[in-house]
Amino acid sequence: MTNRVIYFFSMKNLLTNRNYLIMAGCLGGAVGFFNAFLTLLQKILCSRGYENWFSGLCGSLLLGTGFIGAMVSGSVVEWTGLLEETTKASQEPVRNRHYL
Repeated sequence: MTNRVIYFFSMKNLLTNRNYLIMAGCLGGAVGFFNAFLTLLQKILCSRGYENWFSGLCGSLLLGTGFIGAMVSGSVVEWTGLLEETTKASQEPVRNRHYL
């Protein structure tokens, strides 16, 4: 079997895998939303009377907390192997917004 046949067989398996397509769509949508929100954050905050440096600080904090959260959750998954449970636990505050 040539490398070309193996590649196309692997791509066919990947593109017919329902779980992969759901994951890719959700991840792509999340990255797109984050980029759009970060791009528009300056316009949103400046129209409310905040200065440019504050909108930059908010964007940096948003990005930094995401990095920290990714490192913590990645370390927890690496040590415990509990990917599904870690994902559910990290999304619990987002799903239950009754504290706002």
